[in-house]
Amino acid sequence: MKISDYILNGNLLGIWVALLLGVGYLLITKIDLKHRRVLPKIIIAAILFGIPTLLTYFHYPWQWILIFSIVVLIIVILLFTSILWPLPQESILLFWLKKKKFNQHLRAGENLEKKFFRYFFSTPGKIKFLSELLTYYSRYHLSKLIHHCILSYSRLPLFESEKDAFDFNRGLSYIQMGATSRVEQILDGASASFKQTSAYFFLLAHVVKCKGLLDEEREYLERALHLQDYDGSLKCQIYNNIAVNAHARGNHTDTVHFYSKAVGLLAKHPSFNMKHTVIPNMIDIYLLDGESSKAKSLFEDFQAMIDFNNVDDVLMWNNYCLAYYRQCNDMENLKIVMYFDLLSVCSKLTHEEQCSYRIYELRMRWNNKIEWEKLLSDICKDFDEYFALPFPSSFLAAKEIMFVMKGLDEQQNPLLDLGCLSKLIAFLRKSAPELDKHLQSLPDEFVNERFNFTKDKAWLLQVLFNPHEQNDKDYTIMLDKKLVLLNDLVDIQQKEGNAINAIDARLCIPDEALSQVFSPFTSGFFTRPQFYAYRQKLLDSAKKQMDIVYEELGKFGLDTSVLAFKIRLAYYFMHFNEIEKSCGLYTDFENSGISINHFADSIRGYHDKLKSVFIALNKMGQQAPLKNF
Repeated sequence: MKISDYILNGNLLGIWVALLLGVGYLLITKIDLKHRRVLPKIIIAAILFGIPTLLTYFHYPWQWILIFSIVVLIIVILLFTSILWPLPQESILLFWLKKKKFNQHLRAGENLEKKFFRYFFSTPGKIKFLSELLTYYSRYHLSKLIHHCILSYSRLPLFESEKDAFDFNRGLSYIQMGATSRVEQILDGASASFKQTSAYFFLLAHVVKCKGLLDEEREYLERALHLQDYDGSLKCQIYNNIAVNAHARGNHTDTVHFYSKAVGLLAKHPSFNMKHTVIPNMIDIYLLDGESSKAKSLFEDFQAMIDFNNVDDVLMWNNYCLAYYRQCNDMENLKIVMYFDLLSVCSKLTHEEQCSYRIYELRMRWNNKIEWEKLLSDICKDFDEYFALPFPSSFLAAKEIMFVMKGLDEQQNPLLDLGCLSKLIAFLRKSAPELDKHLQSLPDEFVNERFNFTKDKAWLLQVLFNPHEQNDKDYTIMLDKKLVLLNDLVDIQQKEGNAINAIDARLCIPDEALSQVFSPFTSGFFTRPQFYAYRQKLLDSAKKQMDIVYEELGKFGLDTSVLAFKIRLAYYFMHFNEIEKSCGLYTDFENSGISINHFADSIRGYHDKLKSVFIALNKMGQQAPLKNF
């Protein structure tokens, strides 16, 4: 039989042509067939179609033809579905990577990408992979790999729907990195279709929140929630963010209402990240309101959601247990978690993770005054283990140990081992150049990391200063360098448009200056006549930032999101004897109706000192700063 006769008379070819036309009809409205990602797959599909056709022409057994036809059809379907959706094998690979722990297998992100992601993953698969990385970001510190993926994937030719999904994931990654200006750039360049989605308004709400615009944030979150009628993937997170917004604005009713809605969604569709965010938030509200029975009930429901075969889930759960029992002042259960639960989990961790967790346990024991002595002694014996960790894990571990050592020194505690302290300082001194190198290597997008390590660098200057080897002039030089770094913190946040964080960074300067001038450990230096001018210089730099923050806070009116800043600033103004400003800020706090119990211990300490001062002023017969005093 001639090939031409076979083509005219063969039924199989007709079937293949019909299939091709059908696939083409389904895809042609969404896909440009000239697109370079599609053409190779069409060529491969056409070649594959020819295999069973040739088998038929050469009269192979029909069983062979049927088997090859089914195999070819499956391959062709996979080829075309990979254009729009991740393939099944890609989902299996993602599952495997998660089971093997991202931090162990994905450190060399560029090599991994070059070796097989570029060829194995379809574009939808790559976007899904980026989404999975974001889920594990905080647990495995994958910022560098995420950044590499973003740069690599941004060069891909994306369809509009893929670009929308990529832009959203890219926006989420920049939120986690603190790069608010990058999120704004994404939103400005977004497609018309993306600007009509819930994801767009969700990102927009984050941008205005960083600027301190809580009313606008609530408006955008409500618009995002309205669009969730069509896509419920973000509903739980939006409910949580609306509750956080309501709490910051002093709206207790909405806070409880939207947290409850978020918890209700989690009961039906548990989400790893959200359950470890929403439920602790709701429990904290119950505890602050004195509703301990509701808090306990929700705590038990939370426990029922934990997969105790999943190490990540159990770690997060145990972390919250420590916080919960500490808030409840339940020392017995707090000790049980520390002694037994953490011990059982640590056996499943890598060596590096075990070291990090021992440091975390030391800090928890130290803060809660629970039998920290033996653990500190064991850690001091194993210093070399911690020093051998890769940077920055080694530096961060040393910093936490140094915090405890400093506390022992200030208490003049006989348990302070001067030999261990000298070893620790020697390691930190050795780490200083590595810290500088790490800071220089960070991309612009790594705002939070650059901010935190710059703050650590400022802290390290003071730690490494040796009064026995360095003179008073060296001390002033060190303080000048420290102030430069603290001003850099302000610049880092201002450049990104993070107005709230910039206020926080500004307050670090008066905090540092006042702690130097009035601390019992350093105040003796500034009482010397030759350093009066330098003392005044420090106070002037503090006062300059305080006045800027005071003006900035005036723009927020009675917005409760800045109450912690008001208490801090009121406390600082009291040192400058500016009673009127201090009283005004304190009054704003008292009139807000928000309990001081909602704030960190340091803020409570400032509040209590201010309150005692104003009470004393009233008793002395001066004009009452507050009507209720």
